[in-house]
Amino acid sequence: MNIIDLGNKVYYECFETTFNSYVDRIDFKDLVYHYTTQSKLGMILDSKELWLSHIMDMNDPLELYFGIDVIIDILSPRFPKKSIIPKILQEGIYRLHYFNSVVEEKPIFVSSFSELPDDLKQWIHYANNGLGVNIEFVRKHLVSSVKANIDSRTANLLLPVHYFYYSSKKRIFAETIHFEDMIYNFFKNIDDLLLREGITVERNEINMIFDYAILFAMFIKQGLYEQEKEWRLVIKTGLNLKHIKTKIQNDVAQMKYVTFPLFSVKQ
Repeated sequence: MNIIDLGNKVYYECFETTFNSYVDRIDFKDLVYHYTTQSKLGMILDSKELWLSHIMDMNDPLELYFGIDVIIDILSPRFPKKSIIPKILQEGIYRLHYFNSVVEEKPIFVSSFSELPDDLKQWIHYANNGLGVNIEFVRKHLVSSVKANIDSRTANLLLPVHYFYYSSKKRIFAETIHFEDMIYNFFKNIDDLLLREGITVERNEINMIFDYAILFAMFIKQGLYEQEKEWRLVIKTGLNLKHIKTKIQNDVAQMKYVTFPLFSVKQ
């Protein structure tokens, strides 16, 4: 089976059903908020563009690794030692250390929001010590605008972040169990698919499957940040697809999509 056919099977047979089941349990908010500076607001209004950051350009450079560690902790007690899944995750983590290749091979981008319209810590940390602005987005309009402009299966991933204790890697909030179940069910389906089809797992297969682990990891943060009530827009897409513009800034790729969802500004 070639990698394209495998990718389709992984998406439709392993991801789509488990993801839809998880989405049905989410308490979706009508509005989400993006804290930023006045200069950034001016750029958004002038260009009608919203920039997303590459996964290797997060505020916390170790955040991705923490997310993957949590996923491994979720899966390890449930998977038999003979399973190929732990090997895939460990090999994927090893490749994350090759910064330049990650930027080139993994066009996965993130933008952060909050369900809190007026949070002091976020005003301080993200909005120029309270001198910035808070952009209010209609969540459904934002998602539909992204889907209309980006040819990506993950263009609808505007979801809540889940928080875990740093040392124990255990969930902080009870509802996170639905997120954990989604992760387990997805990788269990992968395990069954690989065994059923007799697929030999090599570099391309590892990269493709591990990309899903990265997507899940982007919705995982340390409990230190639980008060932010963060939501994230996470998109995996090709670097050169129509409607997508990218640039390299300080050796890190960024992506912008052209859109103008309805929003209001609070200052």
